[in-house]
Amino acid sequence: MALLDNVKASLGSWTREPCFIELTPRRTPKPLYADQLLGNIEAMKRDLRTWGIVKGSPVPLFLHNSIDFVVAFLALMDLGAIPVLANMDFRRLELAEIFADVRPPAVLAEKNHLGYLQSHLGGCTVISHDGGEFKVIGHRENAGHDGEIDEEIASINYTYRGCGYPLGALIPPGQYIQGAAGFHRCLQSDPGDRILAILPMHHIYTLVSAIFFPLLNRLTSIVCRTIHPGYIFEYVDTYRIKYVTTVPEIFAMLYRLFDAGARLPAEVFVSGGSVLTAEAYHRIRERFDVELLNGYGLTEYTPATGNIRGSARAGTIGEPCPGIDIRLHEANAEGIGEMWLHGRDMCRGYLRRPGETADLYCGEWLKTGDLARKQGDHYIFVGEKKKTRKVNGNMVDLEEVKRALLLLPRVQSAEVTGETNSIRARIELNRPSRDAEEDRRAARALLQEAIAGYKIPATIEII
Repeated sequence: MALLDNVKASLGSWTREPCFIELTPRRTPKPLYADQLLGNIEAMKRDLRTWGIVKGSPVPLFLHNSIDFVVAFLALMDLGAIPVLANMDFRRLELAEIFADVRPPAVLAEKNHLGYLQSHLGGCTVISHDGGEFKVIGHRENAGHDGEIDEEIASINYTYRGCGYPLGALIPPGQYIQGAAGFHRCLQSDPGDRILAILPMHHIYTLVSAIFFPLLNRLTSIVCRTIHPGYIFEYVDTYRIKYVTTVPEIFAMLYRLFDAGARLPAEVFVSGGSVLTAEAYHRIRERFDVELLNGYGLTEYTPATGNIRGSARAGTIGEPCPGIDIRLHEANAEGIGEMWLHGRDMCRGYLRRPGETADLYCGEWLKTGDLARKQGDHYIFVGEKKKTRKVNGNMVDLEEVKRALLLLPRVQSAEVTGETNSIRARIELNRPSRDAEEDRRAARALLQEAIAGYKIPATIEII
């Protein structure tokens, strides 16, 4: 695979700067150098073969951010197997859809996460991660695959389009190469610079910005095992981190807790994954005295647009990345239309979802489901056309939340609406109790078992 060949070529020219440094509160930092990373990838590949994983095998990863995640992810790719990325917050309803789609011969998961997966692991080789080691705890005689997935796919990344269930986006290797080039163009980085990784690594934003962009451009990626502001400020200062990439909500949290009179060595904050308003842009930029680059992407292609150092504009998502054309489909009188993308290395569709794949494209144009307008050579994000909303950078499918509500006992009808960081529901019960608050608590408790916690409506109105 050209992607891994490029990574290995870059690692072959690495200096003595570490590729990764893993930082966990109250633990000794773990640096990993280029020769060690190459050796660990080879050792992991041997283990994967021993465990029966072969070229074309789709293998879900349920792992926390760590150097071990990076090694497992790259080793699977180098072997020709297909890493499957899904949110570790997913629960019964989401997991049932994903396992039915993927039909995995093997799963890699944190030992303490296996309880959530247990009912889906029948017939799988189960590889547990605990204490920095991978161990087989359940073995399938033949961990091959059914051959239905194109072996040229680099990864399967789960996302939403408002259909009511997760969709496995088929990501080609070129998207990671193109995405890394897009980040490099925006940041104008130098070898030896350091970038902080905060967001979960199952997110394509993190895969591109904190794994492939640094590896292909010889930056050190600092893998942060906490989002506690005190530790983040300490790490940025101690390790002289130049770039911090995360979602606007994390930047807002850091803003609230940062001493306005203090200084950080960071030069650039990179924001994505959610809406960054012009007002928030100015507040964050002035408080931290940094350049703030906002961009836009989606699981099917990241980044698609980005602001460039020296020419960033408040309230915009920047200009198209190299190799991407953008059309505003059916723009209204105010110039607002759905963003359609055209490029070489976009998503190849959705796993075993021909109807949804057909809906994703119009000819060679990918329909994002997001609305924007143009301002000069920059674009301004307006909102979501599809039935999804973002909560702290996580995509919430309103139809899926409605579906989960309708599966609950006594719920007769449900309506789900929302804006960024605010999901609301109205439900009708066939046997309401005299205590509406108790009914709401019961509904939330059942939803906790069915879907990711961040999807549970903040307000549930009983009618």
